[in-house]
Amino acid sequence: MSHAITDALGDVGLEIIDHRALKLIPELSELPEGRLLVRAYVSPETAQNTVIDLSEIPSATRLAEVSINEDWKEGWKRFFKAVRVGERLVVRPPWERLDDIQLRDLELIIDPGMAFGSGMHETTQLCLRALEPLIRPEKSVLDVGCGSGILSIAAAKLGAFPILGIDIDDESRIATLENAELNKVAHCIEAAVLPLSQVDKRYDLVVANILSSVLLALKDDLASHVLPGGDLLLSGILAEEAEDVAEQFKSLGLSLSSELIDNNWACLHFHVS
Repeated sequence: MSHAITDALGDVGLEIIDHRALKLIPELSELPEGRLLVRAYVSPETAQNTVIDLSEIPSATRLAEVSINEDWKEGWKRFFKAVRVGERLVVRPPWERLDDIQLRDLELIIDPGMAFGSGMHETTQLCLRALEPLIRPEKSVLDVGCGSGILSIAAAKLGAFPILGIDIDDESRIATLENAELNKVAHCIEAAVLPLSQVDKRYDLVVANILSSVLLALKDDLASHVLPGGDLLLSGILAEEAEDVAEQFKSLGLSLSSELIDNNWACLHFHVS
């Protein structure tokens, strides 16, 4: 689907979402079973041409067109506040400060732009909490679906090196590199638009904060990219799906070390022998 859209429209911002994201996007309840919700972000000048081009894609049904004005694009910032996560991590946007910052705290300054991962959602916070005690100096990290780069930056500030963040969206690559510069850890982090199957190294820690349907589709590649004695962190999993996801990864020979739950979301930590 994404290839069909990019072939028709060129380089546009896309979201492709299924029913598993229902708790994030309530309107998915109106989506017929087996269908996907696709959002294309385009300029007002090209909106009409976009509608025409998308009509050429088989089985595509146009649902709605929503204008995003400048007030809305700036207004979302009031919901993005500084927050403590885990023992030492403090996530904040560039325009916010935390009053009670401590000497031992590690600040993650994140401007997500158009990429996923402001640090406000439970899936990201679960990953940060699970990641913090696992990082040791010079531990290598692969961040699959890096989004804003928040997990890569946290790993770098905790001492990990080298770190590779990969995504299928160039906006995520750009956001990761820009946020790494903002946090003065750009020397530790590489970012690329690259399928997991094309990553040619294995890592001490592989972390993926993606919907469980994608995690399961990538399960063999995720497991194979962890070094012996390493760890795999998976988040973006609905708590009700955690047991099934865990069983499928355990079938690959991974040991489930721990499970964190927060507000119906789960993060699973596996160890590789």
